[in-house]
Amino acid sequence: MKILFEYVLPVAIFIFGMWLAVKTDLLKDRQVDNGSDKTFSFSRSQLFYWTMIVIICLCAGIGNNGNFDLLLNLKEPSILLLLGISVGTASVATYIDNEIPTSKKNTESKSFIKDILSDAGGISVHRYQALLFNIIFGLVFVCQFITNTTEFPVFDNYALALMGTSSAGYLLIKTNEKQKKSVS
Repeated sequence: MKILFEYVLPVAIFIFGMWLAVKTDLLKDRQVDNGSDKTFSFSRSQLFYWTMIVIICLCAGIGNNGNFDLLLNLKEPSILLLLGISVGTASVATYIDNEIPTSKKNTESKSFIKDILSDAGGISVHRYQALLFNIIFGLVFVCQFITNTTEFPVFDNYALALMGTSSAGYLLIKTNEKQKKSVS
């Protein structure tokens, strides 16, 4: 069980996840309807990123500890809040994309980084900020987990508020930009 959960399963999940990300539309916007290549979605990529981190750490922790306590005895809600922020961001972003028209619907994919950092007006600071916070929090999460695989890392309320504020800022500015584009 140790080798399976600690090594085989995390590697298999990572490889399969990367295959899905590259070979399917898993991380792409859903609303493109002009036959062009769909653009990558920041919010879908964020949800994928946190899902992969949590699932891989969970499997590695189960393998390293030799039991399911990591999953069955959650002591702090940090992990639930991090995933909740990502699910909420993806859900609200999908709603915004479906309800507010934008000129981005008719753009073609340039590259993963350019797509997730760009809106209809080009590369945006709010997307860049949200990307940086996700990368930093993800690295801290993984590093803290590696040092103690018996429990998921705990982020205090201020750190979670920072992550939530970054995601909320991304969504609010996304809404305003889409409204401006549809009015003009």
